[in-house]
Amino acid sequence: MVIGNLGADAQLMTENGKEFIKFNVAETRKWKTEDGAEREETLWNSCILNGRQDKLMPYLIKGAKVCVIGRGSTRVYSSPKQRCMVAGLNISVDKLELIGATPDPMPRNIVTPTGEIVPVSKAYFIDFQIARANGAKKDHPVQFFDQKQGLYSVDYNGWITPLQTGTDTQQEETNE
Repeated sequence: MVIGNLGADAQLMTENGKEFIKFNVAETRKWKTEDGAEREETLWNSCILNGRQDKLMPYLIKGAKVCVIGRGSTRVYSSPKQRCMVAGLNISVDKLELIGATPDPMPRNIVTPTGEIVPVSKAYFIDFQIARANGAKKDHPVQFFDQKQGLYSVDYNGWITPLQTGTDTQQEETNE
């Protein structure tokens, strides 16, 4: 398990006909030495998440904080910055959780067209039965609002995509 920040935006890759997402996670450790000097050490972890994960890509951006769980293997590489050899990990990701670090465009709750408040999970989806009960079809998502009047598209499987946040609406009104 590794918790850290993405060093750059994740990339969707294809190799031998198989799709995967490739990204690097920086795991930084800070401490003070006995003489009070502050020290910092960063370990870079190269991560591969198999399969096409279109719903995750907008959130796997530089600086995003993630928790990665998977099978790791060590590697050694030359660090031009430190001018020495450094150890790192290659991780075949089994589980990925977004844990913050950048402003989150997803609400904690959304309001259905009938006024029901529905909680949103960390994976940015709601129970698919609620989406379908409110009119989501395989080829036609439905629109929900959050409590700040942000507009969201919810597909047949319950996946949520932000269309417009309440602050975006306010800013457009101010610009007019």
